[in-house]
Amino acid sequence: MHKITFSTLLLSFLFLSTNAQTDIFTSNSDSTTGWSYEDIDGDTNNWLQDPSTYNGAYGYTGSVFFSTANSLTPNNLLKSPPFLIAPSLTDLDFEMRIGNAIGTPFTLESYMVYIYDTAVNPNGDYTIATEIMNVTANQTSASEIVSADIPSIFAGKTVRLIIRHYNPTGVLGNIIIADDFKVSSPQTLAVDDFKIKNTYFHPNPTKGQTTIQTNASLLSVEIFNNLGQKITTYNKNMLTEQKIDLSEYSRGLYLVIIKDHNQNVTTKKLIKN
Repeated sequence: MHKITFSTLLLSFLFLSTNAQTDIFTSNSDSTTGWSYEDIDGDTNNWLQDPSTYNGAYGYTGSVFFSTANSLTPNNLLKSPPFLIAPSLTDLDFEMRIGNAIGTPFTLESYMVYIYDTAVNPNGDYTIATEIMNVTANQTSASEIVSADIPSIFAGKTVRLIIRHYNPTGVLGNIIIADDFKVSSPQTLAVDDFKIKNTYFHPNPTKGQTTIQTNASLLSVEIFNNLGQKITTYNKNMLTEQKIDLSEYSRGLYLVIIKDHNQNVTTKKLIKN
């Protein structure tokens, strides 16, 4: 029988702490909620979701996002849903799976990845977003995992990612594919960064006004439409009765990011009928 000593427990704790990882945002491309596409060059070719064509091919599984190069000058933007990075997480990593398709020959498909603060750049203008990656995709049929660091200035911010497909060379009609997106940190969440518990909307679905049912003291509420665009923000002075109103907005699904005074955060879905 092996004796478990305090030093053994301490070493185990240190090992687990060292290897801990906090996943901030993940997407396997199966849902398009909050994602949006922009055809900047206006050639009618853009990012799209494909639910099955590449399942099991080139290292992809399930749905993927792809952008075509039927023009030699594409400028297509794929924007992620908004997500909040906890204030204590300053060591930030981004990764995704990306690759060429169609071939042969495989063209030099260029892509860039940006991140931006939705409060500073509400329209998601990529020209003022922060670039974190500028790469040419593999010229093979195999996908690869690529990664980049995210600046610590985005800790405590509600952000979105932009994947930009641009500037291919060679053959028309090639495709670039992106999948398996993740933003993570090797740091663990601080005590004050945990999600707000037992929070929900009543009614949900709603025809307009709804109440945020929670015991937390609310600091702010950000509401985003199904394309990930921020439509309004409530500050603490507007939340004394913990009510929000979607009466002036269209029917559909909305993402609501709720933050309390302890910097706890939760993201909820709200349906407007």
